[in-house]
Amino acid sequence: MLKDKVNIGFVGAGNIAWHLATALHKQGYTIEAIYNRNYDNAAALATTLGAKAATLEDLPHTSAHILIIAVADQGIEAVVKRLPPANVLLLHTAGSVPMQALSVAGHTRIGVLYPLQSFSKTKDVDMRQVPFFIEAAQNEDFTLIENIAQSLSNKVMAANSAKRQQLHIAAVFACNFTNAMYGIAAQLMED
Repeated sequence: MLKDKVNIGFVGAGNIAWHLATALHKQGYTIEAIYNRNYDNAAALATTLGAKAATLEDLPHTSAHILIIAVADQGIEAVVKRLPPANVLLLHTAGSVPMQALSVAGHTRIGVLYPLQSFSKTKDVDMRQVPFFIEAAQNEDFTLIENIAQSLSNKVMAANSAKRQQLHIAAVFACNFTNAMYGIAAQLMED
Protein backbone atom coordinates (compact mmCIF):
# COMPACT_ATOMS: atom_id res chain seq x y z
CA MET A 1 0.00 0.00 0.00
CA LEU A 2 1.31 3.42 -0.90
CA LYS A 3 1.30 6.05 1.84
CA ASP A 4 -1.13 8.27 -0.06
CA LYS A 5 -3.57 5.33 -0.20
CA VAL A 6 -3.36 4.45 3.51
CA ASN A 7 -5.71 6.03 6.05
CA ILE A 8 -4.36 5.83 9.58
CA GLY A 9 -6.41 6.29 12.72
CA PHE A 10 -5.02 6.82 16.20
CA VAL A 11 -6.57 5.77 19.46
CA GLY A 12 -5.22 8.06 22.13
CA ALA A 13 -4.13 11.68 22.09
CA GLY A 14 -1.25 11.57 24.53
CA ASN A 15 2.47 12.03 24.05
CA ILE A 16 3.15 9.03 21.80
CA ALA A 17 0.08 9.61 19.64
CA TRP A 18 0.96 13.29 19.31
CA HIS A 19 4.50 12.62 18.09
CA LEU A 20 3.73 9.60 15.88
CA ALA A 21 0.65 11.10 14.23
CA THR A 22 2.49 14.35 13.55
CA ALA A 23 5.54 12.55 12.15
CA LEU A 24 3.43 10.29 9.91
CA HIS A 25 1.43 13.28 8.68
CA LYS A 26 4.69 15.07 7.78
CA GLN A 27 5.73 11.98 5.82
CA GLY A 28 2.59 12.18 3.69
CA TYR A 29 0.34 9.67 5.44
CA THR A 30 -3.32 10.55 5.82
CA ILE A 31 -4.38 10.64 9.44
CA GLU A 32 -8.08 9.82 9.19
CA ALA A 33 -9.10 10.36 12.81
CA ILE A 34 -7.98 10.70 16.39
CA TYR A 35 -10.15 8.69 18.79
CA ASN A 36 -9.90 9.42 22.49
CA ARG A 37 -11.91 9.16 25.71
CA ASN A 38 -11.86 12.95 25.93
CA TYR A 39 -13.14 14.63 22.77
CA ASP A 40 -11.32 17.90 23.46
CA ASN A 41 -7.96 16.12 23.65
CA ALA A 42 -8.72 14.31 20.39
CA ALA A 43 -9.72 17.60 18.77
CA ALA A 44 -6.52 19.34 19.88
CA LEU A 45 -4.40 16.80 18.01
CA ALA A 46 -6.80 16.25 15.10
CA THR A 47 -6.92 19.96 14.30
CA THR A 48 -3.15 20.07 13.73
CA LEU A 49 -3.42 17.17 11.25
CA GLY A 50 -6.60 17.99 9.36
CA ALA A 51 -8.12 14.84 10.85
CA LYS A 52 -11.48 14.04 12.37
CA ALA A 53 -11.76 14.05 16.17
CA ALA A 54 -13.93 11.39 17.75
CA THR A 55 -14.58 9.60 21.01
CA LEU A 56 -14.04 5.89 21.65
CA GLU A 57 -17.74 5.26 21.02
CA ASP A 58 -17.08 6.02 17.33
CA LEU A 59 -14.33 3.39 17.01
CA PRO A 60 -16.52 0.64 15.52
CA HIS A 61 -17.23 2.97 12.58
CA THR A 62 -13.62 3.70 11.67
CA SER A 63 -12.68 3.81 8.00
CA ALA A 64 -8.96 3.61 8.78
CA HIS A 65 -6.83 0.95 7.09
CA ILE A 66 -4.46 1.01 10.06
CA LEU A 67 -5.44 1.79 13.63
CA ILE A 68 -2.56 2.69 15.94
CA ILE A 69 -3.49 2.18 19.57
CA ALA A 70 -1.37 4.58 21.61
CA VAL A 71 -2.96 4.36 25.05
CA ALA A 72 -1.76 3.25 28.47
CA ASP A 73 -0.69 -0.40 28.45
CA GLN A 74 -3.59 -1.50 30.65
CA GLY A 75 -6.11 0.11 28.27
CA ILE A 76 -5.11 -1.69 25.07
CA GLU A 77 -7.34 -4.75 25.41
CA ALA A 78 -10.38 -2.64 26.35
CA VAL A 79 -9.92 -0.60 23.17
CA VAL A 80 -9.58 -3.73 21.02
CA LYS A 81 -12.77 -5.20 22.48
CA ARG A 82 -14.70 -2.17 21.15
CA LEU A 83 -13.75 -3.07 17.58
CA PRO A 84 -15.55 -5.69 15.52
CA PRO A 85 -13.14 -8.01 13.67
CA ALA A 86 -12.52 -6.29 10.35
CA ASN A 87 -9.81 -5.94 7.75
CA VAL A 88 -8.11 -3.15 9.68
CA LEU A 89 -4.50 -3.58 10.77
CA LEU A 90 -4.30 -3.02 14.53
CA LEU A 91 -1.00 -1.82 15.96
CA HIS A 92 -0.02 -0.92 19.48
CA THR A 93 2.97 1.14 20.54
CA ALA A 94 3.74 -0.52 23.88
CA GLY A 95 7.05 -2.10 24.80
CA SER A 96 5.76 -4.37 27.54
CA VAL A 97 2.47 -5.62 26.04
CA PRO A 98 2.52 -8.78 23.89
CA MET A 99 1.31 -8.42 20.31
CA GLN A 100 -1.33 -11.08 21.02
CA ALA A 101 -3.18 -8.62 23.29
CA LEU A 102 -4.59 -7.26 20.02
CA SER A 103 -6.20 -10.59 19.12
CA VAL A 104 -8.63 -10.72 22.09
CA ALA A 105 -11.67 -9.95 19.93
CA GLY A 106 -10.76 -12.20 17.01
CA HIS A 107 -8.56 -9.75 15.14
CA THR A 108 -5.97 -11.43 12.91
CA ARG A 109 -4.22 -8.42 11.35
CA ILE A 110 -2.16 -7.32 14.33
CA GLY A 111 1.26 -5.87 14.94
CA VAL A 112 3.48 -3.58 16.97
CA LEU A 113 5.12 -0.25 16.16
CA TYR A 114 7.20 0.41 19.29
CA PRO A 115 9.37 3.53 19.46
CA LEU A 116 12.03 3.12 22.15
CA GLN A 117 11.81 6.72 23.33
CA SER A 118 10.28 8.84 26.07
CA PHE A 119 7.93 11.42 24.59
CA SER A 120 6.57 14.74 25.80
CA LYS A 121 4.26 16.97 23.78
CA THR A 122 6.40 19.95 24.74
CA LYS A 123 9.73 18.47 23.60
CA ASP A 124 10.70 17.97 19.95
CA VAL A 125 12.09 14.56 19.02
CA ASP A 126 14.20 13.73 15.98
CA MET A 127 12.30 10.65 14.84
CA ARG A 128 15.11 9.69 12.44
CA GLN A 129 17.17 8.81 15.54
CA VAL A 130 14.46 6.92 17.43
CA PRO A 131 14.83 3.12 17.37
CA PHE A 132 11.60 1.41 16.28
CA PHE A 133 10.95 -2.24 17.07
CA ILE A 134 8.27 -3.88 14.96
CA GLU A 135 6.34 -7.13 14.89
CA ALA A 136 3.40 -8.51 12.90
CA ALA A 137 1.30 -11.65 12.81
CA GLN A 138 1.29 -11.73 8.99
CA ASN A 139 4.22 -11.26 6.58
CA GLU A 140 2.37 -8.77 4.37
CA ASP A 141 1.55 -6.63 7.39
CA PHE A 142 5.16 -6.83 8.61
CA THR A 143 6.29 -5.30 5.32
CA LEU A 144 3.71 -2.52 5.64
CA ILE A 145 4.74 -1.76 9.24
CA GLU A 146 8.40 -1.84 8.24
CA ASN A 147 7.77 0.67 5.44
CA ILE A 148 5.92 2.97 7.82
CA ALA A 149 8.66 2.75 10.46
CA GLN A 150 11.40 3.31 7.87
CA SER A 151 9.64 6.45 6.66
CA LEU A 152 10.12 7.80 10.20
CA SER A 153 13.43 6.39 11.40
CA ASN A 154 16.82 5.14 10.28
CA LYS A 155 16.74 2.55 13.08
CA VAL A 156 14.07 -0.09 12.46
CA MET A 157 14.41 -3.65 13.76
CA ALA A 158 12.18 -6.67 14.20
CA ALA A 159 11.59 -7.75 17.80
CA ASN A 160 9.13 -10.31 19.12
CA SER A 161 7.11 -9.61 22.24
CA ALA A 162 9.63 -11.18 24.64
CA LYS A 163 12.57 -9.25 23.17
CA ARG A 164 10.57 -6.01 23.11
CA GLN A 165 9.64 -6.44 26.77
CA GLN A 166 13.30 -7.00 27.63
CA LEU A 167 14.30 -3.85 25.72
CA HIS A 168 11.54 -1.85 27.40
CA ILE A 169 12.52 -2.95 30.91
CA ALA A 170 16.20 -2.17 30.22
CA ALA A 171 15.30 1.28 28.87
CA VAL A 172 13.04 2.10 31.82
CA PHE A 173 15.75 0.95 34.22
CA ALA A 174 18.48 2.95 32.48
CA CYS A 175 16.39 6.11 32.19
CA ASN A 176 14.61 6.15 35.53
CA PHE A 177 17.35 4.78 37.75
CA THR A 178 20.00 7.00 36.17
CA ASN A 179 17.91 10.02 37.13
CA ALA A 180 17.44 8.60 40.63
CA MET A 181 21.20 8.07 40.98
CA TYR A 182 21.86 11.67 39.89
CA GLY A 183 19.46 12.79 42.60
CA ILE A 184 21.16 10.64 45.23
CA ALA A 185 24.59 11.86 44.10
CA ALA A 186 23.45 15.48 44.38
CA GLN A 187 22.07 14.79 47.84
CA LEU A 188 25.35 13.14 48.91
CA MET A 189 27.30 16.15 47.70
CA GLU A 190 25.09 18.48 49.74
CA ASP A 191 25.64 16.49 52.95
